[in-house]
Amino acid sequence: MAPIPEIRGGASVAGTVPGSEVRGLFPGSQGEVVADLQRVLLEGGYFEGVEQRGAPTRGEGKRDDDGIYGARTAEAVKALQEELRAAELYKGKPDGKFGPGTFAALEKAREAAKAGEALSPRLRQLLV
Repeated sequence: MAPIPEIRGGASVAGTVPGSEVRGLFPGSQGEVVADLQRVLLEGGYFEGVEQRGAPTRGEGKRDDDGIYGARTAEAVKALQEELRAAELYKGKPDGKFGPGTFAALEKAREAAKAGEALSPRLRQLLV
């Protein structure tokens, strides 16, 4: 098994691999790895409802996969973390930062999916 989760659509979040130069993605991070994460979150439906969670609305013509880790991306990551926590795969407090804890929880989720364990349909789809 590869050390990076094979996330739906072939996107990966290589910058979050423990031991790499980048220790995580968080508000203010920018680049293609952020855009990859945003696309995964978009495809999984994790951006749905972020306005109700306190994130600002998207500006005219702006996209959620723009490669800039802002408040909307942080809220989408929190939604993912909450789902991982509900599955007892994420032990931390949802904080909107995609760091080693979130990465490890996705690894555990991938293992659980392969073992046929019950996961939410949205989380299972994210790992296909």
